[in-house]
Amino acid sequence: MIQNGTVYALLLLDTVLSFFFGVWFYRLLIWYPRGGRVFTGAKSMIGKTATVVKNDRAFGMVKIDGQTWRAVFPQEEDFNVGDNVIVTNVSGLKVTVTKKDGKNGN
Repeated sequence: MIQNGTVYALLLLDTVLSFFFGVWFYRLLIWYPRGGRVFTGAKSMIGKTATVVKNDRAFGMVKIDGQTWRAVFPQEEDFNVGDNVIVTNVSGLKVTVTKKDGKNGN
């Protein structure tokens, strides 16, 4: 015959294990397939590919998902209109970009 204390201990153990299994299941099937990325806001643009639409010496403009943003280009790289770039940082209404390397897909 099972005592009352044993039943409560098994019930508590089952509850704790179910909680941790639920968290693991959520992360495995819901969060990880999405890549764990932010989907909204300025931070969601980091890592996206953009196209240079204007390039002056001080700044330029890039198009990201159909929207034009002011871009800051690194001094050591040359950018031409039509180049594909990667967004590395977002600050206010400006994005910092680097040239997309065709060799490794970045």
